[in-house]
Amino acid sequence: MLMRADDLAREWRGHLAQEAVLRQGRGGVHAIARMFIGLIVLMLLTSAARMAASPGAAAAERMRVWHERLLRALEREDFASAERLLREIEREDPALFARRHYEYLRARLRQRRGDREGAIRAFQRVLEREDLLSVLALWHLAEIARQQEDWEHERMWLLQALEKQPAFWLEERLRWRLAENALRRNAFQEAIELYRAFAARSPEFAPVAQLKMALAYRQSGRVEEARALLLALSNERDPSRPAGSRPIRVEDLLGLPNDVALHALEQLDAWDRESLEALSPEEYRRRARLYRANRAFG
Repeated sequence: MLMRADDLAREWRGHLAQEAVLRQGRGGVHAIARMFIGLIVLMLLTSAARMAASPGAAAAERMRVWHERLLRALEREDFASAERLLREIEREDPALFARRHYEYLRARLRQRRGDREGAIRAFQRVLEREDLLSVLALWHLAEIARQQEDWEHERMWLLQALEKQPAFWLEERLRWRLAENALRRNAFQEAIELYRAFAARSPEFAPVAQLKMALAYRQSGRVEEARALLLALSNERDPSRPAGSRPIRVEDLLGLPNDVALHALEQLDAWDRESLEALSPEEYRRRARLYRANRAFG
């Protein structure tokens, strides 16, 4: 029995490695969501291996069967069946349900199924229990609020997550989302300060943050500052520069490093067309070189 549980844990580690590749290659929300669920299942399977080695063979066998059924349901993406199984576990062994963080898994399943209200209730129960996964629960509550364009609640959940565990691996994403949230709320000065702080903390992402700062400058009426920043950003960059191995990558936020220059240039062109700005021949040639470097001929 112990070998079987270990085999299952190793098998799911392989699935997680595949999901990591998908996440880097496609950047898809689907892959990221499956990875979160996979982490939970891996934790549960590992605990099953420990339990199988301890007294109580009947309980260990029951847990093994539950875990295998749960794993199969998740692999099929049959989230309704997985949630029914969680209800069965909660009814028959509530202590196990709480100890193995199944409430968080239930919340994620509901979120994947589009049951926002049910997911919110489950995530809030995770918070009430001071669960190990509370920071992730707060992140997903903020995600739900963002989908509903409820910017005040998104900000509340993000701030709670940052305060609860600021050194957590989500920290940079939390700080970025707080800056984005301020921009959405038209709190332009707050957004500028948050993007500037983000750029200072994470220099490799400074061009992306500065591009957002330029947008905040313009929306707040500081057109000349916005234009000067975009002109600086639109200088050609080395597209082969590595993005590094930080938990958040430039391509997660906007695009590869050279794409920041391209986005800045496209924004400048759009603004210049609106204002009928006259460009010098040298500026025309500079912009043409950058478009050519990015194969952007549209």
